[in-house]
Amino acid sequence: MKKILKPILTAFIALLCIPFLQAQSCADGSYEFSDMVAIFQSNGCTGCHGSQGGLNLSNYNNVVMGGNNGSGGCGPYSDPLSFLIGKIDGSLIQGDNCGNAMPRNGTPFGTPGMSAADIAAIQEWIDDGAPEFCAPSCATVDLDIRFDGFPAQTSWNITDAGGNVVASSTSYSGVAGNSLIIENNCLFDGCYTLNFFDSVNNGMCPFRATATSAGTFITPGTVIAPGSVVATLGTVVAPGLCGNYTLTDANGTVLASGGGSFGASETNSFCLSGGIAPIIFQGGNVHLKTIQDAQIRIIPNVINDQATLYYSLKTNQDIHIQIVDITGKIIEQYTRNFNDTNEINLNVNNLQSGFYFVQLMSGDIMLTEKFVKK
Repeated sequence: MKKILKPILTAFIALLCIPFLQAQSCADGSYEFSDMVAIFQSNGCTGCHGSQGGLNLSNYNNVVMGGNNGSGGCGPYSDPLSFLIGKIDGSLIQGDNCGNAMPRNGTPFGTPGMSAADIAAIQEWIDDGAPEFCAPSCATVDLDIRFDGFPAQTSWNITDAGGNVVASSTSYSGVAGNSLIIENNCLFDGCYTLNFFDSVNNGMCPFRATATSAGTFITPGTVIAPGSVVATLGTVVAPGLCGNYTLTDANGTVLASGGGSFGASETNSFCLSGGIAPIIFQGGNVHLKTIQDAQIRIIPNVINDQATLYYSLKTNQDIHIQIVDITGKIIEQYTRNFNDTNEINLNVNNLQSGFYFVQLMSGDIMLTEKFVKK
Protein backbone atom coordinates (compact mmCIF):
# COMPACT_ATOMS: atom_id res chain seq x y z
CA MET A 1 0.00 0.00 0.00
CA LYS A 2 2.82 2.44 0.87
CA LYS A 3 4.47 1.80 -2.51
CA ILE A 4 1.21 2.65 -4.25
CA LEU A 5 0.45 5.80 -2.24
CA LYS A 6 3.92 7.32 -2.54
CA PRO A 7 3.85 8.05 -6.30
CA ILE A 8 0.25 9.27 -6.04
CA LEU A 9 1.18 11.67 -3.22
CA THR A 10 4.26 12.84 -5.09
CA ALA A 11 2.18 13.56 -8.20
CA PHE A 12 -0.41 15.45 -6.13
CA ILE A 13 2.27 17.65 -4.53
CA ALA A 14 3.80 18.34 -7.94
CA LEU A 15 0.39 19.37 -9.23
CA LEU A 16 0.03 21.88 -6.40
CA CYS A 17 3.36 23.42 -7.31
CA ILE A 18 2.48 24.09 -10.97
CA PRO A 19 2.46 27.88 -11.51
CA PHE A 20 -1.08 29.18 -11.77
CA LEU A 21 -1.83 31.80 -14.39
CA GLN A 22 -5.24 33.41 -13.87
CA ALA A 23 -6.97 34.70 -16.98
CA GLN A 24 -8.31 38.24 -16.80
CA SER A 25 -12.05 38.26 -16.16
CA CYS A 26 -12.69 41.77 -17.44
CA ALA A 27 -13.53 42.50 -21.06
CA ASP A 28 -10.75 45.08 -21.32
CA GLY A 29 -8.11 42.55 -20.25
CA SER A 30 -7.83 43.72 -16.64
CA TYR A 31 -8.37 41.85 -13.38
CA GLU A 32 -11.02 42.00 -10.68
CA PHE A 33 -10.79 40.74 -7.09
CA SER A 34 -12.22 37.30 -7.88
CA ASP A 35 -9.14 36.72 -10.08
CA MET A 36 -6.93 37.49 -7.09
CA VAL A 37 -8.86 35.07 -4.87
CA ALA A 38 -8.29 32.34 -7.46
CA ILE A 39 -4.55 33.07 -7.40
CA PHE A 40 -4.42 33.08 -3.59
CA GLN A 41 -6.32 29.80 -3.44
CA SER A 42 -4.18 28.06 -6.05
CA ASN A 43 -1.03 29.00 -4.16
CA GLY A 44 -2.34 27.75 -0.82
CA CYS A 45 -2.56 31.22 0.74
CA THR A 46 -6.17 30.89 1.89
CA GLY A 47 -5.30 27.86 3.99
CA CYS A 48 -3.84 30.21 6.61
CA HIS A 49 -5.59 33.40 5.53
CA GLY A 50 -9.14 32.26 4.86
CA SER A 51 -12.20 32.84 6.98
CA GLN A 52 -10.14 32.77 10.17
CA GLY A 53 -7.15 34.80 11.34
CA GLY A 54 -6.24 38.45 11.07
CA LEU A 55 -6.12 38.54 7.24
CA ASN A 56 -8.82 37.05 5.05
CA LEU A 57 -7.61 36.83 1.44
CA SER A 58 -11.11 35.89 0.28
CA ASN A 59 -12.62 39.16 1.54
CA TYR A 60 -12.08 42.27 -0.56
CA ASN A 61 -12.35 44.91 2.18
CA ASN A 62 -10.15 42.85 4.47
CA VAL A 63 -7.41 42.66 1.84
CA VAL A 64 -7.35 46.31 0.79
CA MET A 65 -7.56 47.57 4.38
CA GLY A 66 -4.72 45.36 5.63
CA GLY A 67 -6.61 42.78 7.69
CA ASN A 68 -9.10 42.90 10.54
CA ASN A 69 -7.24 45.67 12.32
CA GLY A 70 -6.48 47.76 9.25
CA SER A 71 -2.77 47.45 9.92
CA GLY A 72 -1.72 49.35 6.79
CA GLY A 73 1.85 48.92 5.56
CA CYS A 74 5.00 47.87 7.34
CA GLY A 75 8.66 48.85 7.16
CA PRO A 76 9.46 49.96 3.59
CA TYR A 77 5.89 49.22 2.43
CA SER A 78 3.68 52.30 2.68
CA ASP A 79 0.26 50.68 2.25
CA PRO A 80 -1.41 47.27 2.71
CA LEU A 81 -1.24 46.23 -0.95
CA SER A 82 2.44 47.05 -1.44
CA PHE A 83 3.06 45.13 1.80
CA LEU A 84 1.15 42.17 0.34
CA ILE A 85 3.33 42.23 -2.79
CA GLY A 86 6.46 42.43 -0.63
CA LYS A 87 5.33 39.31 1.20
CA ILE A 88 5.15 37.25 -2.00
CA ASP A 89 7.64 38.72 -4.50
CA GLY A 90 10.82 38.02 -2.53
CA SER A 91 11.60 41.64 -1.63
CA LEU A 92 10.76 41.16 2.07
CA ILE A 93 13.85 40.64 4.21
CA GLN A 94 14.14 39.56 7.82
CA GLY A 95 15.52 42.95 8.80
CA ASP A 96 12.23 44.60 7.83
CA ASN A 97 10.67 43.07 10.96
CA CYS A 98 7.41 42.57 9.07
CA GLY A 99 6.73 38.90 9.70
CA ASN A 100 7.29 35.96 7.41
CA ALA A 101 7.19 35.73 3.64
CA MET A 102 4.15 34.19 1.93
CA PRO A 103 2.72 31.77 1.09
CA ARG A 104 3.32 29.38 3.98
CA ASN A 105 5.78 30.14 6.71
CA GLY A 106 8.35 27.97 4.99
CA THR A 107 8.99 30.46 2.15
CA PRO A 108 12.54 31.81 2.71
CA PHE A 109 13.16 35.54 2.85
CA GLY A 110 14.32 36.89 -0.51
CA THR A 111 12.55 34.10 -2.42
CA PRO A 112 9.37 34.68 -4.46
CA GLY A 113 6.49 32.67 -3.02
CA MET A 114 4.58 32.49 -6.31
CA SER A 115 5.28 32.26 -9.99
CA ALA A 116 6.37 35.42 -11.77
CA ALA A 117 3.11 35.38 -13.75
CA ASP A 118 0.95 35.29 -10.62
CA ILE A 119 2.96 38.07 -8.95
CA ALA A 120 2.70 40.19 -12.11
CA ALA A 121 -1.08 39.64 -12.21
CA ILE A 122 -1.47 40.79 -8.59
CA GLN A 123 0.75 43.81 -9.23
CA GLU A 124 -1.24 44.74 -12.34
CA TRP A 125 -4.48 44.52 -10.35
CA ILE A 126 -3.02 46.85 -7.70
CA ASP A 127 -1.70 49.30 -10.32
CA ASP A 128 -5.19 49.47 -11.84
CA GLY A 129 -6.58 50.63 -8.49
CA ALA A 130 -7.36 47.21 -6.97
CA PRO A 131 -10.95 47.08 -8.31
CA GLU A 132 -13.39 44.73 -6.66
CA PHE A 133 -15.36 44.32 -9.88
CA CYS A 134 -14.72 44.83 -13.57
CA ALA A 135 -15.28 48.33 -14.85
CA PRO A 136 -17.94 48.75 -17.54
CA SER A 137 -16.51 47.51 -20.81
CA CYS A 138 -17.39 50.75 -22.57
CA ALA A 139 -19.49 53.86 -22.13
CA THR A 140 -22.23 55.19 -24.37
CA VAL A 141 -21.80 58.53 -26.12
CA ASP A 142 -24.60 60.15 -28.13
CA LEU A 143 -24.01 61.94 -31.43
CA ASP A 144 -26.93 64.25 -32.30
CA ILE A 145 -26.88 65.34 -35.95
CA ARG A 146 -29.15 68.04 -37.35
CA PHE A 147 -28.69 67.76 -41.11
CA ASP A 148 -28.78 70.50 -43.71
CA GLY A 149 -30.89 70.02 -46.82
CA PHE A 150 -28.56 67.35 -48.24
CA PRO A 151 -27.81 64.60 -45.65
CA ALA A 152 -26.25 62.33 -48.28
CA GLN A 153 -23.27 64.71 -48.47
CA THR A 154 -22.44 64.25 -44.77
CA SER A 155 -20.33 61.49 -43.20
CA TRP A 156 -18.27 61.11 -40.01
CA ASN A 157 -15.98 58.79 -38.07
CA ILE A 158 -14.30 58.57 -34.66
CA THR A 159 -10.64 57.58 -34.46
CA ASP A 160 -8.64 56.59 -31.40
CA ALA A 161 -5.23 57.90 -30.34
CA GLY A 162 -3.57 55.50 -32.78
CA GLY A 163 -5.63 56.72 -35.73
CA ASN A 164 -7.81 53.61 -35.86
CA VAL A 165 -11.46 54.10 -36.80
CA VAL A 166 -13.59 52.88 -33.88
CA ALA A 167 -16.98 54.18 -35.09
CA SER A 168 -18.30 55.58 -38.36
CA SER A 169 -21.43 56.62 -40.20
CA THR A 170 -23.46 54.72 -42.75
CA SER A 171 -24.95 56.33 -45.83
CA TYR A 172 -27.51 59.05 -45.13
CA SER A 173 -28.86 59.04 -48.69
CA GLY A 174 -32.34 58.04 -47.52
CA VAL A 175 -32.53 60.58 -44.70
CA ALA A 176 -34.84 63.57 -45.12
CA GLY A 177 -33.25 66.99 -45.36
CA ASN A 178 -33.08 69.16 -42.23
CA SER A 179 -33.99 66.17 -40.05
CA LEU A 180 -32.47 65.15 -36.67
CA ILE A 181 -30.99 61.73 -35.87
CA ILE A 182 -29.14 60.38 -32.82
CA GLU A 183 -26.28 57.92 -33.25
CA ASN A 184 -25.24 55.86 -30.17
CA ASN A 185 -21.67 54.61 -29.83
CA CYS A 186 -19.85 52.76 -27.05
CA LEU A 187 -16.27 53.83 -26.31
CA PHE A 188 -13.61 52.75 -23.84
CA ASP A 189 -11.74 55.29 -21.74
CA GLY A 190 -9.16 57.14 -23.81
CA CYS A 191 -8.75 60.07 -26.19
CA TYR A 192 -10.43 60.28 -29.58
CA THR A 193 -11.01 62.51 -32.61
CA LEU A 194 -14.44 63.11 -34.13
CA ASN A 195 -14.14 63.83 -37.87
CA PHE A 196 -17.01 65.26 -39.95
CA PHE A 197 -16.86 65.35 -43.76
CA ASP A 198 -18.85 66.96 -46.57
CA SER A 199 -18.57 65.50 -50.07
CA VAL A 200 -19.07 68.83 -51.91
CA ASN A 201 -16.80 70.87 -49.63
CA ASN A 202 -19.39 73.30 -48.25
CA GLY A 203 -19.76 71.81 -44.78
CA MET A 204 -23.29 71.63 -43.45
CA CYS A 205 -24.46 74.93 -45.02
CA PRO A 206 -25.69 74.28 -48.58
CA PHE A 207 -26.22 77.15 -51.03
CA ARG A 208 -29.39 77.51 -53.08
CA ALA A 209 -29.39 79.36 -56.41
CA THR A 210 -32.44 80.84 -58.17
CA ALA A 211 -32.51 82.36 -61.65
CA THR A 212 -34.87 84.87 -63.32
CA SER A 213 -35.02 86.12 -66.92
CA ALA A 214 -36.87 88.83 -68.84
CA GLY A 215 -36.92 89.52 -72.58
CA THR A 216 -38.46 91.78 -75.24
CA PHE A 217 -40.37 90.38 -78.23
CA ILE A 218 -38.75 91.64 -81.42
CA THR A 219 -40.75 91.85 -84.66
CA PRO A 220 -39.00 90.18 -87.54
CA GLY A 221 -37.16 92.73 -89.68
CA THR A 222 -36.63 95.19 -86.79
CA VAL A 223 -33.22 96.81 -86.84
CA ILE A 224 -31.47 96.50 -83.47
CA ALA A 225 -28.94 99.13 -82.61
CA PRO A 226 -25.61 97.89 -81.29
CA GLY A 227 -25.58 97.79 -77.45
CA SER A 228 -29.35 97.54 -77.08
CA VAL A 229 -30.63 95.31 -74.18
CA VAL A 230 -33.12 92.82 -75.47
CA ALA A 231 -33.14 90.33 -72.52
CA THR A 232 -31.95 90.01 -68.89
CA LEU A 233 -30.95 87.03 -66.77
CA GLY A 234 -30.60 87.30 -63.00
CA THR A 235 -29.36 84.80 -60.40
CA VAL A 236 -29.68 84.91 -56.65
CA VAL A 237 -27.51 82.68 -54.44
CA ALA A 238 -28.55 82.32 -50.79
CA PRO A 239 -27.45 79.95 -48.03
CA GLY A 240 -29.83 77.17 -47.05
CA LEU A 241 -30.60 76.03 -43.52
CA CYS A 242 -27.31 74.98 -41.88
CA GLY A 243 -26.80 71.72 -40.01
CA ASN A 244 -24.87 70.98 -36.82
CA TYR A 245 -23.84 68.16 -34.50
CA THR A 246 -23.16 67.58 -30.78
CA LEU A 247 -21.42 64.64 -29.07
CA THR A 248 -22.32 64.14 -25.38
CA ASP A 249 -21.32 61.68 -22.65
CA ALA A 250 -23.65 59.76 -20.32
CA ASN A 251 -24.03 62.83 -18.10
CA GLY A 252 -24.99 65.08 -21.01
CA THR A 253 -21.64 66.87 -20.97
CA VAL A 254 -20.70 68.12 -24.45
CA LEU A 255 -17.57 66.35 -25.69
CA ALA A 256 -17.48 67.88 -29.17
CA SER A 257 -19.68 70.04 -31.36
CA GLY A 258 -19.61 71.74 -34.73
CA GLY A 259 -21.30 72.12 -38.09
CA GLY A 260 -22.05 75.09 -40.30
CA SER A 261 -19.83 75.94 -43.27
CA PHE A 262 -16.65 74.06 -42.32
CA GLY A 263 -15.68 73.20 -45.89
CA ALA A 264 -14.54 69.68 -46.67
CA SER A 265 -13.95 68.46 -43.12
CA GLU A 266 -13.90 69.40 -39.44
CA THR A 267 -12.21 67.67 -36.47
CA ASN A 268 -12.79 67.77 -32.70
CA SER A 269 -10.68 65.99 -30.07
CA PHE A 270 -12.13 64.67 -26.80
CA CYS A 271 -11.30 62.25 -23.99
CA LEU A 272 -13.23 59.89 -21.72
CA SER A 273 -12.24 58.94 -18.18
CA GLY A 274 -14.55 56.60 -16.31
CA GLY A 275 -16.94 56.83 -19.24
CA ILE A 276 -17.34 60.61 -18.91
CA ALA A 277 -15.48 63.78 -19.80
CA PRO A 278 -12.52 64.43 -17.45
CA ILE A 279 -13.03 67.28 -15.01
CA ILE A 280 -10.92 70.34 -15.78
CA PHE A 281 -9.90 71.96 -12.50
CA GLN A 282 -8.74 75.52 -12.13
CA GLY A 283 -5.03 75.61 -12.79
CA GLY A 284 -4.73 72.66 -15.17
CA ASN A 285 -5.95 69.31 -16.36
CA VAL A 286 -6.61 66.17 -14.40
CA HIS A 287 -3.40 64.25 -13.71
CA LEU A 288 -3.68 60.58 -12.96
CA LYS A 289 -1.47 58.67 -10.53
CA THR A 290 1.86 60.45 -10.72
CA ILE A 291 3.38 63.86 -11.37
CA GLN A 292 6.72 65.29 -10.28
CA ASP A 293 7.68 62.03 -8.49
CA ALA A 294 4.47 62.20 -6.43
CA GLN A 295 1.94 59.41 -6.10
CA ILE A 296 -1.68 59.07 -5.09
CA ARG A 297 -3.85 55.99 -4.61
CA ILE A 298 -7.36 55.36 -3.29
CA ILE A 299 -8.06 51.88 -1.89
CA PRO A 300 -10.60 50.62 -2.75
CA ASN A 301 -11.48 52.77 -5.75
CA VAL A 302 -15.04 51.43 -5.82
CA ILE A 303 -16.35 52.51 -2.41
CA ASN A 304 -19.37 51.58 -0.33
CA ASP A 305 -18.75 53.75 2.75
CA GLN A 306 -15.05 54.27 3.49
CA ALA A 307 -11.72 54.17 1.71
CA THR A 308 -8.14 55.13 2.43
CA LEU A 309 -6.24 57.76 0.45
CA TYR A 310 -2.49 57.09 0.29
CA TYR A 311 -0.10 59.69 -1.07
CA SER A 312 3.60 60.28 -1.38
CA LEU A 313 5.18 63.57 -2.41
CA LYS A 314 8.19 65.71 -1.61
CA THR A 315 6.95 68.98 -0.17
CA ASN A 316 7.53 71.30 2.77
CA GLN A 317 4.12 72.97 2.42
CA ASP A 318 0.68 72.10 3.76
CA ILE A 319 -1.35 69.62 1.75
CA HIS A 320 -4.90 70.50 0.71
CA ILE A 321 -7.25 67.66 -0.21
CA GLN A 322 -10.76 67.97 -1.61
CA ILE A 323 -13.45 65.66 -2.96
CA VAL A 324 -15.04 66.98 -6.16
CA ASP A 325 -18.08 65.71 -8.04
CA ILE A 326 -18.29 65.41 -11.83
CA THR A 327 -19.55 68.99 -12.19
CA GLY A 328 -16.49 70.37 -10.38
CA LYS A 329 -18.39 71.14 -7.16
CA ILE A 330 -16.28 70.74 -4.00
CA ILE A 331 -17.99 68.26 -1.66
CA GLU A 332 -15.47 67.92 1.19
CA GLN A 333 -12.09 69.48 2.08
CA TYR A 334 -9.16 68.46 4.29
CA THR A 335 -5.88 70.14 5.22
CA ARG A 336 -2.79 68.19 6.26
CA ASN A 337 0.61 69.25 7.53
CA PHE A 338 3.47 68.01 5.34
CA ASN A 339 4.82 66.10 8.37
CA ASP A 340 1.54 64.17 8.92
CA THR A 341 1.20 60.50 8.03
CA ASN A 342 0.73 59.91 4.31
CA GLU A 343 -2.74 58.42 4.54
CA ILE A 344 -6.21 59.71 5.31
CA ASN A 345 -9.51 57.92 5.81
CA LEU A 346 -12.29 59.06 3.48
CA ASN A 347 -15.88 58.65 4.68
CA VAL A 348 -18.18 58.89 1.66
CA ASN A 349 -21.24 57.32 3.22
CA ASN A 350 -23.27 60.48 2.61
CA LEU A 351 -22.42 60.73 -1.10
CA GLN A 352 -24.80 59.63 -3.82
CA SER A 353 -23.73 56.87 -6.20
CA GLY A 354 -21.55 58.04 -9.07
CA PHE A 355 -18.08 59.20 -10.11
CA TYR A 356 -16.00 61.52 -7.93
CA PHE A 357 -12.45 62.86 -7.86
CA VAL A 358 -10.00 63.43 -5.02
CA GLN A 359 -7.74 66.40 -5.70
CA LEU A 360 -4.52 66.88 -3.70
CA MET A 361 -2.59 70.15 -3.90
CA SER A 362 0.65 71.30 -2.30
CA GLY A 363 2.65 74.19 -3.71
CA ASP A 364 2.86 73.69 -7.47
CA ILE A 365 1.98 69.98 -7.23
CA MET A 366 -1.52 68.83 -8.10
CA LEU A 367 -2.68 65.21 -8.14
CA THR A 368 -6.10 63.87 -8.99
CA GLU A 369 -7.52 60.38 -8.65
CA LYS A 370 -10.97 59.10 -9.56
CA PHE A 371 -13.21 56.83 -7.47
CA VAL A 372 -16.70 55.39 -7.75
CA LYS A 373 -19.29 55.58 -4.96
CA LYS A 374 -21.54 52.52 -5.15
